[in-house]
Amino acid sequence: MLSKLKKILKVPGNHNLYNALAAYNVGKILKITDKKILNGLSKYQGSWRRMEYRGIIKLSPKKTPIMVYDDYGHHPTEIAATLSAFRQKWPKNRLICVFQPHQISRLKSHFSGFKKVLKAADKALILPAYKVAGRDIKMASKYSAETLAKGIGGVYIKDPTDFKNLLRKVVYDYPPSSKIILVMMGAGNIIDYSDKLIHSKL
Repeated sequence: MLSKLKKILKVPGNHNLYNALAAYNVGKILKITDKKILNGLSKYQGSWRRMEYRGIIKLSPKKTPIMVYDDYGHHPTEIAATLSAFRQKWPKNRLICVFQPHQISRLKSHFSGFKKVLKAADKALILPAYKVAGRDIKMASKYSAETLAKGIGGVYIKDPTDFKNLLRKVVYDYPPSSKIILVMMGAGNIIDYSDKLIHSKL
């Protein structure tokens, strides 16, 4: 059944494949026919902020097309699954991940995990941690977003308003023929930066 599901699913990634298998098994318990189950699963286009396609941008001066996606992933397991799915679907594309840690306490707790999984991207750009009022702790420098960026050979975006210029510098190193995917990832207000990136003139 996995091979059948793999052929009909429009969303990439093993996590989506096994979610579909679980849905299929529930359908069988409810005595729904294979035809109806598979037809329903084949129409699934994904969910909000889970590898959600936002559009294409072209950064000057090279105007290389960049496909922009938005993803809610903020835990190492989620990040690993999402980046792996992008690799599966577009193995030859350059993959840039802009990650905003969610809560300083979570950044500290999963620091080594973040370092490991973010290396799956060709380049990681790290935003300052999104702080949640009443839930966060004082951050030790060794667990900061800036330290995370340095630990993975990434770029720390101290001033998010300068994000476009930093991204332009990263993309400029790639040949004009490069196919690039940009995934904006995190559970904080990174979605606002996605919106600005898509709707602004670059």
